[in-house]
Amino acid sequence: FADNTGAGQTLLGTFDLANGVNTITEQQSIGGTVVTITLFETPDAGVTTLFDINEDKINNLALVNGSPYYFGVTAYGYNQYSAPQVLESSPVILEVFPRRPNIDEAYSVDPGGSKMFTQSVGEVDARVEYTVVDPLFLKDANYEVKIGGAAGAVNWTLRRNNIDPNINYDTLLANKTNFGADSEFVDIRDGFYVRVYDDGKDALDGDDSQIKAVKEIVNGNVVTENLVNNMNSTGEWELMVADVASDGDPTDVNGFNLRDNLDINTFEIRFTAAGSEYYTTNYASLNGLTNQNDPKAANRVPFEIWNIGKDLASDTDDVRLVPKVKDFDPFNPNTWTTRDSLWTQRADGRWEPIYALDWIPYAEPLPDPAGRARNNNLMIGNIIIKSAPGVLPAPGTVIRFTTWRPLTPGVEFTAATQKSSTNNTAVAKSRIDDITVYPNPYFGSNDLEVNKYSRFVRFLGLPTQATIRIFTISGVFIQRIDKDSRADFVNWNLSNKDGLPVASGIYIAHIEMPGVGEKILKIAVIREAQYIDRI
Repeated sequence: FADNTGAGQTLLGTFDLANGVNTITEQQSIGGTVVTITLFETPDAGVTTLFDINEDKINNLALVNGSPYYFGVTAYGYNQYSAPQVLESSPVILEVFPRRPNIDEAYSVDPGGSKMFTQSVGEVDARVEYTVVDPLFLKDANYEVKIGGAAGAVNWTLRRNNIDPNINYDTLLANKTNFGADSEFVDIRDGFYVRVYDDGKDALDGDDSQIKAVKEIVNGNVVTENLVNNMNSTGEWELMVADVASDGDPTDVNGFNLRDNLDINTFEIRFTAAGSEYYTTNYASLNGLTNQNDPKAANRVPFEIWNIGKDLASDTDDVRLVPKVKDFDPFNPNTWTTRDSLWTQRADGRWEPIYALDWIPYAEPLPDPAGRARNNNLMIGNIIIKSAPGVLPAPGTVIRFTTWRPLTPGVEFTAATQKSSTNNTAVAKSRIDDITVYPNPYFGSNDLEVNKYSRFVRFLGLPTQATIRIFTISGVFIQRIDKDSRADFVNWNLSNKDGLPVASGIYIAHIEMPGVGEKILKIAVIREAQYIDRI
């Protein structure tokens, strides 16, 4: 709006529920005929509680710090079957003053700046981010975001502790169910708002693959981030995906999850000097990988396979799995298996596919034959290593399969904020040149004045404490203005100490700031013609 009365309005944006309605219409009677009129189009992109603006859309000018601007928000409802079809509320007009920091303010985080919470309890694929709206409201405090609810229907709670062990956490937001960039439900607390991103759930909702990554680890260090269909760190071997009944897609990592039993566990193939006993399998076409009474191989494979569970920091849920290798494929007997009751490398460099099951605990000696497993015992498989003849990963190499882990109850994130500094004289000394006066020169009036009885110029950027003394160019004292607050500005009413308007001319403003220093500004004042009001 152009002013606080609501005049001269300009539409800045329309935000609506994302419900497939793009056109708002109204039925009107024109010449006795009822016709449907389009009132406006909507983006159909969702409601938001955050809106950024950096331009005066009324005058098409840049925003001026310390100047008032007027904004209003209305709510409308639409029902194409009602009469009237559209209802809209009256605007509540807000006066807003853009500002830059006073010279003695040091923000710990700039407005609009974001920082991440640290995941402190649990290991899931999720992020919590806070974005600062007003840094002057930040506190010296610790914050906790705790996940509650139930698996598949989680919520989150934001709590604060003022870094005092004798004070319990204060709950700021409870049982929130908005996740991701959804800003419809943004709540600002302590100068910032929080967004919780459930990356694990988003990945699973958008893709049927539970595999997040397959990595090569050597001596505890990740040396290859994306191992599937790529050479390992030494360039000696690569990992591929097989398929139960065909050559398969070597890039589809979901092929490792052929019975959907991965859950949110992490699996590792650990290459060791001792290796493991194993079974050769798939000699029958019906559930050949599981419920056939497979023979134990005469030799050992050079690896162990482990399900290291959901808690990567603990080994209490680690389970060693029983390896099987596909020694025969009844659908494609010559494609990528060699029936010889051994784990064999084919002529094209691919070793026979590897599988891991948990129908029996791994304990040597393994029984021979295997006994029958079920489909829910087949944890991971379709794993092919391709290499030069006879080359395998060296002992100490680990191939780790990680799964997407959505948020679950009990997971916690923590962050600490730092109070922004105010009345900081050390900072103020370096910013004295940021003190300004507006408008300068003053030509008869300024666009902030509401009438001819309230003439003024505005000092911006002052520290909390300041004394301004106004003099004529010849040194005659005119006016004194004291500031002892965090206000964004102070005004000189273009009057002298007796309340009489000053004449046109050049004036000197001497600004004294305790602990900071001094600054002198010249102000040019050109007054409009003066008239005596008559009663």
